[in-house]
Amino acid sequence: MLRLSRRVLPQYYETAKTSLKDLLMYQFNSTPDSLSVCPVSFKVDHWTSNYANEQFTAINYSMINADFEKISGTVAVHSYDMESKHAYNILFDIKKKMEPIVDISSFKLSPPCITDSDSKLISAVIGAFDRISCAGHDLNIALRL
Repeated sequence: MLRLSRRVLPQYYETAKTSLKDLLMYQFNSTPDSLSVCPVSFKVDHWTSNYANEQFTAINYSMINADFEKISGTVAVHSYDMESKHAYNILFDIKKKMEPIVDISSFKLSPPCITDSDSKLISAVIGAFDRISCAGHDLNIALRL
């Protein structure tokens, strides 16, 4: 069992990371400049576990490839590494988790990023991303009223 967790799983992770990085870079490089849209969108969530009292960040991506097939997956789900939930720290944490896969500062356009209504998360992504409100969370808020 130790062999699996120490040797095999890291190899699978590196292979998956490289495949995702290649896929995202191909998507960005193959999108014509005349489209003036970012070819990939991200979904970011930040929450605290009620059981472990631990904070987590999850980052997912979605795109439509050249064959008009939807491709989506997870970039990262990790513990939140910062002590403060200040917007600057949240953005730093998101970029750090995305860094092995994609460098958002190299994008021609700000990529769309869907978030819930957490004001600190919204403040964190505005500027680096084109923030879009999550329809599911918005509907939930409206139904509570």
